[in-house]
Amino acid sequence: MPKPAVTRRSSLYAAFRHFLPAWLLFAATALVDHPLSLVVLLIADAIAMTAVCRLVGFEMEATFLRSVARRGLAYFVLLTLYTAFVAVLLVGPTWWLSRDGALPAALLLSGALAVAVLALWRVWPAFALPFVWDDAYPRDDERGSWLTSALRRSLAFAAHLTREHDLFFGYGLPAGFALLLLATGALALAGIGDVLVGDVRPIALAAYALLVVPAAHLVLARRCLRALLADARAARRAAADAAVAEKAAQETAAALPPGIGRAELDATLLNAARSAQTSLALAALERGADPNVRPESGQRDQRSA
Repeated sequence: MPKPAVTRRSSLYAAFRHFLPAWLLFAATALVDHPLSLVVLLIADAIAMTAVCRLVGFEMEATFLRSVARRGLAYFVLLTLYTAFVAVLLVGPTWWLSRDGALPAALLLSGALAVAVLALWRVWPAFALPFVWDDAYPRDDERGSWLTSALRRSLAFAAHLTREHDLFFGYGLPAGFALLLLATGALALAGIGDVLVGDVRPIALAAYALLVVPAAHLVLARRCLRALLADARAARRAAADAAVAEKAAQETAAALPPGIGRAELDATLLNAARSAQTSLALAALERGADPNVRPESGQRDQRSA
């Protein structure tokens, strides 16, 4: 059913109100052509990520300002570290390519960009987890820095998600490209590498602020949310399988007569082992069957249980 006009207007107003501080910071960088504007761009990215997550339904703090101060700050730290990593990777190939434009320089730059994306293989969910996973933050009675704890927990849980599930090509690759666009765009707009000069910079800044930043953060948040849902589904399947296995073991144990003797238990164990009836073999062992029992001398299969 389509949303009422009043609801749509309210959603648009909330979107404009949440993105407005980020857009003002982006506009301020248009007046300052200095490498230190990179810090302002990354702060604006953190505010925009907070706005995107609140708009899609993740309002884990009472106010938007508190969300920026807690969850946005954790994202700002991670994005800053990744941007610095990308800058170190690209500084050499970019300088070489700007000097002579040789094919080896272009290939080296392409390789550096690929490394920048693949480096996120195990950690890409950590960028969005502070917004969509409330357990990233310690309880109020826990001691230590909440920011350090949030970063450590997010990175650890991101490693768990990517290790337990094959998520990179369907989830991590789009998120990695989104993060690479954010990092390289901020570096270029800050004037690092002299990629954007003259009248191109204001146009690129507008495209970055109005198109790249909202779309990239939406992709990042949605991919992380899908990874969490995949992990929850896997946990439910594992719990259901364990319950079925436990029920089968209980039914098998109940199938053994209560007054069965030791010889019958040993024979049951041998037959269950031969026919790969694991639950029946375990039930016989629990009832006192000898795990080292050997078949009678007249039987063809002389293997022990």
